[in-house]
Amino acid sequence: GRDGVPQSVSDRGYIEVVHLADLIAREQRIGSSGNTAFPERAATVAQSMGLDTRSLERVVAQLADRIEARAGIVGLERLTSERLYLGALSAANEELGELNAALAQSNRTLRLRARFFDALRHFGAATSSTARPRDICAAAAEGVSIATGASAVMVFLHNPSDGVWHTGLKTGEAEPTSEMLLIEGDEPSEDAERPPTGPSAPILLPAEPYARSALEAFAGRLGRPPFWFVPLALGSSSAGGFAGAVFAASTERVETLARTDDEMRTLATALGLALGGADARAKGERLNEELAAVNRRMRDTEGERVGSRSLSMIAEMAAGAGHELNNPLAVISGRAQLLGTQTDDDDTQQSLQLIKDQATQCSRIVSELMTFARPEPAEPTQVELSALLEQIRASFLAEHSLTAEQFTVRIAADAHAVWADADHVRVIIGELVRNAWEAYEGKPVRLVVNCRAEVADDTIVAEVSDEGRGMAPDVLQRAFDPFYSHRPAGRGRGLGLSRAHRLAEVNRGRLWLESTETVGTTACLKLPARADVDAREPA
Repeated sequence: GRDGVPQSVSDRGYIEVVHLADLIAREQRIGSSGNTAFPERAATVAQSMGLDTRSLERVVAQLADRIEARAGIVGLERLTSERLYLGALSAANEELGELNAALAQSNRTLRLRARFFDALRHFGAATSSTARPRDICAAAAEGVSIATGASAVMVFLHNPSDGVWHTGLKTGEAEPTSEMLLIEGDEPSEDAERPPTGPSAPILLPAEPYARSALEAFAGRLGRPPFWFVPLALGSSSAGGFAGAVFAASTERVETLARTDDEMRTLATALGLALGGADARAKGERLNEELAAVNRRMRDTEGERVGSRSLSMIAEMAAGAGHELNNPLAVISGRAQLLGTQTDDDDTQQSLQLIKDQATQCSRIVSELMTFARPEPAEPTQVELSALLEQIRASFLAEHSLTAEQFTVRIAADAHAVWADADHVRVIIGELVRNAWEAYEGKPVRLVVNCRAEVADDTIVAEVSDEGRGMAPDVLQRAFDPFYSHRPAGRGRGLGLSRAHRLAEVNRGRLWLESTETVGTTACLKLPARADVDAREPA
């Protein structure tokens, strides 16, 4: 332009005229010098040279005819002004079409990128720092659906250490749902692959090699293939975890999404970090719960050991007292019988009979004490629980006129037998069932016996549950004490649970109670499943 030509150059006006001519030729689409360093408008340059608008318009109007008149000089006799402008118009239309196509593509890309920003905004609003992993999965599924336009999206988080899958599913217009599942096998399984990692690794992959278990579990709800997979890196806070998003999309749609690689990576990073944080938080909570459970077990174990020592001392005292009491009781009963043969007075006979009856009752109590103190040694065998429990159930239904629905027995497939004395087990469970029945105090009875296996220590746990009055903490603490009962006058001697507890110990088992006042009680009997197992210590 005028400002770009040094003052020392002679004939600057000629240079300006040539520059203006170049601009006019380019704007009229009839030629170009290839010089694009000066993007001025011809009208602006003409004005700076002192030419008004009308003068410029006259030059442009005469341009085609002048070119036609001079075309013959350079061997272009057939070039007419009409062909010249048609060519210029065609070139202009072609250039305009290319610009429109580029603009349309740019608009589509911008709209697609805007969907990713909407997805991030929606995901942030739908989650919180305390959300559960499966809830994060549900929000992430909706975010991926917004970003990709997929009608169905499944996001999963799986950590092989706990075997649990957290999943979120978004389908159609419905609200996203979340589930916590156990899927056979770990992901990735032996025949599955880990997705490539690193900043240059692809972010959108065919789903089959990387999410086979997820596809098998959810393919019916994800639409028709092909399925695609977006890996979600969980970060260092969730070591060993595996997460991703799976959705169905056409190849053309995936090619469109490939133009937003950076946005896809940004979204995947945000979702992965949120899932990793939620997973790490859930692991921390589980660890806290496990530590608390260990502390409770240690406290309960110590209490049980103290209680066992106390019961042993009481048992030894009872055994000694029993021996000492039997002789006087025999003398009292014998003298009463002898006196009865020496009188015919009815009142005296009744008094002597009462003495004999009470002496017999005392002797029976002493016998029970002796049995409690020194029970018969266990003769353990393989006891089939289903047969034994069915016998107890049938006897109890008949004795108390209960319906089959009021007494339910459930035995897990891996909890069919224990290693114990069959008679002892029958006495223990019978006593637990009787206590559960008495807890209803006239209300409709519903007794449940559940048997399950503890795989970790090869034991079987039988639980007798009721929905009766339950026990207050002070009553629960003394439930196994001999002669203790919180029932009113007329109760039994309070040796039933104590005896059951002793028999459980004799069979290398444990008996404990879990009870809440007004809610109900569960009595738990833990027995070994094999001859070489001792179930007396908590796991």
